Amino acid sequence: MSSLINSTGSVLGLVGIMLLMLQLILGSRFIISRFTSNTVAVNKLHQKLGKYGVVFVLAHVATKTYVYSLPVILSPNANLADPFEVGVLLGKIAFLLFAIVWVTSAVLRSKLKYRPWLYIHYLAYPMLLLAMIHAGSIGTVLNTSPVLKGLWSSLIVISEIFLVYRLAKFLGFGKKEFVLTEKQLVGNDIFVFTFKTVSKMIFPKVGQYCYLQIKRFGESHPFTVMGMDFDENTLTFGVKALGTFTKEISKIAVGHKIYVDGPYGVFTREGHNELPKVMIAGGVGITPFIELIKKYSNKDTYLFFVNKTIEKAVYRAFLRKELGDKYWDVLSEDGIKGVNIIHGINRFGVADGTRTHDIRLHRAAFCL
Repeated sequence: MSSLINSTGSVLGLVGIMLLMLQLILGSRFIISRFTSNTVAVNKLHQKLGKYGVVFVLAHVATKTYVYSLPVILSPNANLADPFEVGVLLGKIAFLLFAIVWVTSAVLRSKLKYRPWLYIHYLAYPMLLLAMIHAGSIGTVLNTSPVLKGLWSSLIVISEIFLVYRLAKFLGFGKKEFVLTEKQLVGNDIFVFTFKTVSKMIFPKVGQYCYLQIKRFGESHPFTVMGMDFDENTLTFGVKALGTFTKEISKIAVGHKIYVDGPYGVFTREGHNELPKVMIAGGVGITPFIELIKKYSNKDTYLFFVNKTIEKAVYRAFLRKELGDKYWDVLSEDGIKGVNIIHGINRFGVADGTRTHDIRLHRAAFCL
């Protein structure tokens, strides 16, 4: 009976590790983007694997605890001259890292700021590698078959290559290099950057985003492509200097080189047609709609642009020219009055005192 439970625990552990490995691969935009641009769906699957993978990991720990007793499992001591005890120790460390990553992601994510959560999340990489070495060195199921042992060793090598690949991306290798050619300040905290490629051009679709990295060994953050000129090989991004990274990128000067990867995402894809549509944008949330309006707007395209003051409305002159009386300013703090300037929207439409625009039958997109 004990032997059966032990073997079952080993199988549960192998399944758990495989699910976690798949989860890490799905969490790599560099790999997944080669198969699909729908990163939202992939991220949902990534999250589900993390939730269900924990069941197999906990079941593995529970069965091994039953077989070897709780004191043995909890003991921090290990005879480093004994390969079995070293393998057990690696498993304990891997489980501790797993517990930290899982709790901070599944339980405490809403309470943590992005940076602390991200740095903790990086522990998943050494966790996976330690877990695979643990299983390969003392796994009862793997060690019964040379074929399985060889396959597992190959997976360890693949994991090591994957880790090196992720590190290279973090250093900026394999990304496209762009240089800042134009920088415009809108209001007091919104910047419009235009970058020109110095390597290979990126060809995003309307509504897609790219990750920008302003230095090697630095973070990269996603920003929607606000404009693209494939003749001049330039990309334009709108950035609001709100957080640590956006404040840092707002300080770069013309001539600064950045590293770009992408494009990703499928936002606004439903609007890539000639059907009537309604867009509601807040502040710098206008970025995915600029190219959409350029290429797909028509006489039944409405835009409600929400800002505190009219001075903060990015590309307002262009938008008014393109959309005419279908463009509306929605201002929360500016009391000025004028044509198509309002201070609220209801679910049926808007009224400016002379006419009512019914927008209930239009396709809608929001970016705030």
